[in-house]
Amino acid sequence: MRYLYIIEKYGKYYTGITTDLKHRMRQHGVNKPLYKKALPDKGTASRREREIKGWTRKKKAVLIAKFNSEFTLNKMK
Repeated sequence: MRYLYIIEKYGKYYTGITTDLKHRMRQHGVNKPLYKKALPDKGTASRREREIKGWTRKKKAVLIAKFNSEFTLNKMK
């Protein structure tokens, strides 16, 4: 199983995949991701990661807001 995640660091969104989400968050120096999704295999996770990396910041924010009730689109302004 792979985890796809989005974090915000230095004012930018970073999208990645990992098998150990807690360890990867520690490496990034963040407590938790803004968005995460478990995916069945590396190929599926990699394709989804590439797709999201091609999105605009606003489109990523909409995805995050649907997943994370603490995140609001007002933060985009």
